[in-house]
Amino acid sequence: MVFEYGSTRFVFLLRGKAFKFARVSLIRFVARILLFPFLGQRWKAPMGQALYHYIFGGIICNQNEYAYYQRTHDLRVIPTRQIFFWGWIIVQDRGIPVSQREMLFEYPFGRDLLLRDEIDMNTAKQFARHRNGRILLVDYGTLEACDALDDRFVLV
Repeated sequence: MVFEYGSTRFVFLLRGKAFKFARVSLIRFVARILLFPFLGQRWKAPMGQALYHYIFGGIICNQNEYAYYQRTHDLRVIPTRQIFFWGWIIVQDRGIPVSQREMLFEYPFGRDLLLRDEIDMNTAKQFARHRNGRILLVDYGTLEACDALDDRFVLV
């Protein structure tokens, strides 16, 4: 079993599946409230919106990935097979990690997405080689990522 984590989710890789668990980051939110004034930083969004993201961001990303894949069956993304407990957990197929060079050589999207930093679709850690042999996007739960993939898709 392999364990990974991101800003909104924990991921357990077990056999041929990836289990993504929503992560609640209240401690991180409180730390930012306390540190931002000393660091001279400002919130990018209103504090209530930021708190909502820290609490529910992982659930929203899980729901978005499941809904996006079930609606589109997009061949450029890793399939999201199941969802449990209203989005606390999703199950995806597991892929094999790829290098930055492999990802750039076989990038499954247009050049315009590769150049957009705000959607984080330009680093190898967001991609994996699926059992079908193709490199697919594994992390597509953010609003920006789903919008970039399909501008007609309505999210949670």
